[in-house]
Amino acid sequence: MAYAKNYLAVHFKLDYVNADGDISNYYPDFVVKVSDKKTFIIETKGLEDLDVPLKMRRLRQWCEDINRAQTDVAYDCIYVDEDSFEQYKPIMAMADRTDVEVLDASRECFSRNGGDGGGPELQFPTIPILVRFLAAYNDARSSNMETGFWIREKRLALGINQLQLAKRIGVHEKTVQAWENGESSPRPYNRQLLEIQLIGHPR
Repeated sequence: MAYAKNYLAVHFKLDYVNADGDISNYYPDFVVKVSDKKTFIIETKGLEDLDVPLKMRRLRQWCEDINRAQTDVAYDCIYVDEDSFEQYKPIMAMADRTDVEVLDASRECFSRNGGDGGGPELQFPTIPILVRFLAAYNDARSSNMETGFWIREKRLALGINQLQLAKRIGVHEKTVQAWENGESSPRPYNRQLLEIQLIGHPR
């Protein structure tokens, strides 16, 4: 198992259409090789914006395309937002840790060296944690993001903002924002109201 941070110098980027309708470049955060046959592209986010669902949709498309083009390695993507990352909070390393302790810690966490060369400054979640987390989370998250993208697409087509849509279905504006960002999914009743408002009838 191995991983690499996708620095700009690596130049692994995907072009996508951003929320303003312009072509932009998107650089995923990590590439994780879990076996000779499986590789994950991992994206982590703190502040989510309107471009996040668009980037992730593009990344999923890239994975699907490369999996169709070759069968030697299966590629998949992982999305970890800030709330989910909090479940596996980074642990600040002690300055007086011994080399053995640091080595033991590295078996459990990604480590980023401090600027003074004094040892790990911050420890990140392990690849196994991310992969196990993905098993339950990624399917739900992908579904939420697809729903959110659909809501935003239909809302913009009607020429209304999030507040106007929220008032029409009787929810808070932040609720609509969370739906569009893929942070949550509408309950069945609200989903039906959304569909009536956005396309005129339940899907």
